[in-house]
Amino acid sequence: MSKIKIAFLTLILIASAVAAWVFIPTHTSLGHQISSAPVGDNLTLVGYKIASTDKKLNKLNQYYLVENGSEIGDQEPLITTSDQFLRIKSLKDNTLTLTVTGRIEQYRNDIWVEKSDGTVQHWLVNLNSSYVR
Repeated sequence: MSKIKIAFLTLILIASAVAAWVFIPTHTSLGHQISSAPVGDNLTLVGYKIASTDKKLNKLNQYYLVENGSEIGDQEPLITTSDQFLRIKSLKDNTLTLTVTGRIEQYRNDIWVEKSDGTVQHWLVNLNSSYVR
C-alpha cells in the first residue's frame, strides 16, 4: 500500500513540475543601463539590458526616448535589439534616424514622448539596419 502511495505522489509531483514548466510565462525586466545619448535639447535615447527568465531574451537590449531627468515608467520601448551600440545618424524636424547592426526583435517608428509639463511630443524614427548572421 505504501508503494502505491509513493508512486502516486511521485506521479503527481512530476505532472505538477511539467505543468509549471509549460504554463508559467517568461518574465522580463529592465537590467542595468548600457547607453545614454542626447537627442536634441531636452531628450535622451536611453538603452537598458533585458533581464529575463528566458536565456534567448537575456542577449537583448531595449532603447527608450525620454525627456532629460524623467523616468521610463510604463513607456513602450522604441526598439528591442541585440545591438549594444545603437547610433544616431541624423536628427531634424522631430525625425530621428538610427543605425543598427544587431538582430531586431521589436521596432516602433511612431513615438509620443511625454514631457514633464504633461504635453507630448511626436517623433518619427527611421531605421537603417545591416544585420548579417
